[in-house]
Amino acid sequence: MQKLIPFLSLILLMGLAACNSTNEPKKVAAKDENPNHEVTVMDIQQTSSYSYFLVKEKYDEFWIATDKAEDIAMGDVIYYLDPMLMKNFTSKELDRVFEEIYFVNKISKQPIDPQKEWFDQAHNSKTATGSPMEIDLEPLAGERTIMQIYKDKEQLAGQLVKVKGVVVKFNERIMNTNWVHVQDGSGDVHDKNFDMTLTTNDYVNLGDTVVFEGTLAVDKDFGAGYFYQVIIENSALIKDI
Repeated sequence: MQKLIPFLSLILLMGLAACNSTNEPKKVAAKDENPNHEVTVMDIQQTSSYSYFLVKEKYDEFWIATDKAEDIAMGDVIYYLDPMLMKNFTSKELDRVFEEIYFVNKISKQPIDPQKEWFDQAHNSKTATGSPMEIDLEPLAGERTIMQIYKDKEQLAGQLVKVKGVVVKFNERIMNTNWVHVQDGSGDVHDKNFDMTLTTNDYVNLGDTVVFEGTLAVDKDFGAGYFYQVIIENSALIKDI
């Protein structure tokens, strides 16, 4: 069973595509639409790093998870953007399987301004995306993990590499290509070596486990602060697991 705690704070140029209830990529909401989810907290489960909230939105009750938030109490109204649905997710610390749970990058007691949020993310692009996942992902036979690709980047520069991971963000047709971020559970926050960016013409869904192959570029600078230690360019989806 796939075990995943992704928290989506991807940095990728000034565009955004998330997933809808059928897990299909979609474009940013129109200016007259409100992308905020407004929910009431019904129950709280805390772990060492993350918070799990049972929330109610209109007539529906469901679980969401995010980075640990100790200032939220039962009955509070909170807001979030761009949830990612995961099914049959196991929390090790809670010793619990959630049939369905939505992972969100950020919660707030006030409505979130999506334009400001996207701007702030786009101008923080020198950092790795989000938090490392807790996953149980079988490594790709004979290939390096994301952490190992970072470690061996100098010898791999300009070569074809394969990477296996879970899609944590998908951005459609920016600079005439699609941008995908994947994580595989290797690496850590301190070294910022847990998240891999790929460019591709293929389409994937948030939460997919995929294998891509492409050319590794090192210290890639697109200008305007968009700098990547490593990025796999012109990638092809060779497997959707």
